[in-house]
Amino acid sequence: MIVSKRKKNKSVPSPSPKTKRIPQQLEPKSEIVFDFSYPNWIRSYSSKGKDFTNYLKDDNMYAEYITKILNQLIPKITREWSPQKNSNYQFRHCHEIPANDEAFSKYKVAIKELHGIDDVEQLSLWQFGFIGSVRLICNFSSNRIFPLLIDYHHLGYSSEKYNQKDYKQYSFCPIEKYL
Repeated sequence: MIVSKRKKNKSVPSPSPKTKRIPQQLEPKSEIVFDFSYPNWIRSYSSKGKDFTNYLKDDNMYAEYITKILNQLIPKITREWSPQKNSNYQFRHCHEIPANDEAFSKYKVAIKELHGIDDVEQLSLWQFGFIGSVRLICNFSSNRIFPLLIDYHHLGYSSEKYNQKDYKQYSFCPIEKYL
């Protein structure tokens, strides 16, 4: 009988049923889905008659705001928000915009211009926001959220607390600059 002189490598354990763990797939807690089928949702717009603009100062301001929207606002809405949680304090800036609201008429003009949607009244417009002045204006339908525009300066709702003073001087549009 021939005996092998090689030693068995003991530093690598042999697979055993105990070590074959397959991670469980996490089920989403929310059925909310963001649908980005409206490509002009980040395009800037200005309406002199309605005193609304979402132009920005520069690309640094855009980078700051879009990062907060994509890394904080949208994930939190997707994971934790539902229309039933509207009364929850942390979601107090997430609500439907009634058609008879001043903000609705401001956003309606912008949405028509940006997306060519003539019947904006048929949309269920919602604003989503947390801290600061930035509000994401969306159509909410069947647990799908369609971003339509960003109100960076909180101009849909006039407010001394949230409205920025120098927004009329801004001329930066990310679409015009980069695409």
